[in-house]
Order: sequence, then C-alpha cells, then structure tokens
Amino acid sequence: MTEAEDAQVRDILAHIADEKGDYFHERTGISFSQGLELIRQWDESNDPDQNACANVLRLRYVDGLGYDDIAREMNVDRVSVENLLEQAKYHLRKLKS
Repeated sequence: MTEAEDAQVRDILAHIADEKGDYFHERTGISFSQGLELIRQWDESNDPDQNACANVLRLRYVDGLGYDDIAREMNVDRVSVENLLEQAKYHLRKLKS
C-alpha cells in the first residue's frame, strides 16, 4: 500500500470512528472511548449480566448491527435485545452521574 493510500485509509477509519462515537454519545450520554473501556471491563467480569450488556452494546454500537441481527447473534428475541440495550444504557448513564 502506498503512503497516500495508507493516509486515505486512516482518514476513512477516523471518520467512521467519529460517526460511531457521536452516535454512541447521543444514545448513552458518555463518550465512545469511555464506553469501549466499560465494555472491555464488563467483558472481563464474572457477572453474566455485565457480559450480556457488553455483548449487546458491542454488537449495536461497534459492529453496527440492527436489533434483528443482534437477536440472531445472541440467540434471543428482538424484545430481549431492546430490553437488554435499555438496561445497558441505563447502567452507562448511572456510571456517568
């Protein structure tokens, strides 16, 4: 890859990260970097609820999957995905305050 192509890829990735970060902040009230750190911590936790919150947040806000795709990935129904996302966002907001 040439230096110009490499710079173009970096610019594209930075733009995607900015878009994801803005969307994440709008939905959760915390920065994307803080959210990613919490997702990592919850992933490493022994608490199954924290693991599930981390998984649903990652699938939605990092991987960009829709609710139906998340439901298939997690082997649950759409309502469970909606509830789990709301629960995860509640915990994020609670940590912020």
